[in-house]
Amino acid sequence: MKKELIKKPHDRFFKLMLSDKNKLIELLKSKLPPHLFNLIILDELKLEKDTFVEENLKNYLVDLIYSGKARYDLKKILLYFLFEHQSYHQLLIELKLLNYRVKFYDMFLKQNPKAKKLPIVISFLIQQRGTPYKKKPEFIEAIEERGGDFKEYVENFKFILIDLASISDEELLSMGKVGVMLLLMKHIREEDLNFFRRFYSEIVREYLKGSEEDLELVILYTLSATRRELREDLFEVIKEVGGEKMESIAQSLIEEGMEKGLKKGLKVSLKLKFGNKGLELMKTIEKIDDVDKINAIFDKIESAQTLKELEDFIKNLLKSK
Repeated sequence: MKKELIKKPHDRFFKLMLSDKNKLIELLKSKLPPHLFNLIILDELKLEKDTFVEENLKNYLVDLIYSGKARYDLKKILLYFLFEHQSYHQLLIELKLLNYRVKFYDMFLKQNPKAKKLPIVISFLIQQRGTPYKKKPEFIEAIEERGGDFKEYVENFKFILIDLASISDEELLSMGKVGVMLLLMKHIREEDLNFFRRFYSEIVREYLKGSEEDLELVILYTLSATRRELREDLFEVIKEVGGEKMESIAQSLIEEGMEKGLKKGLKVSLKLKFGNKGLELMKTIEKIDDVDKINAIFDKIESAQTLKELEDFIKNLLKSK
């Protein structure tokens, strides 16, 4: 396996993971105070994806946006969850989160010009590895002396931090399926194969049993994001301890090569975002043997608002040389 099966595997895995509303709910339940989680109307959670992305702002926006509603007195109020994933600790990341919120509000008002109030926004920061985040998850930590005597005049907001380097494996597993996937993100750079042996022989079997899409997603990520020199050994580990189903998935990725591996990833992406109707597009995608075009479809799945938009994109792609 000399090439990556998917480009930007960490970002793609994170987005695919939280594109599944059930995993989002697991995350909210584990990280929000119970009294706040119980106010959220779970049926009304909606993945907005790039609804608020304009062409000239794409570089500024977060990885994922969910909208929802919460109970307040006898009415419902609008709220949004903004998710940002970073591989390593970034200096003054608080300013980046503030910028996201301001850009989001600007676009919200542009799309809702009659709005008289702004919705509630809750920011999540997922830090994958590197130096642990040792400050409080508040914007004011970026301000000198936390504002000192002028604190009451300094802007501030809290955000929900998920610093994988600082969270124990046991705590992650207590979060359910989303915790299993965050655990894999935490250890994906491990050089010792013992973690992967335990992950596929015990953890995956216990938590992801019966979920073929989740199995395909974690195996695809494992074989795409780990160091190239380890991938053949990782395949042997999955083959040895993972059971027939996992071996079959990994075998298809290894033997069928780059093109088939990408299509396997596309299948998972389509199912997570558009459900079974999305899988109907695989009949058309199977006819494509150009790796660049397959990667272009990957990118479009992330930004498409509707299945029709994606279908039109693929039709135009097939017409191009």
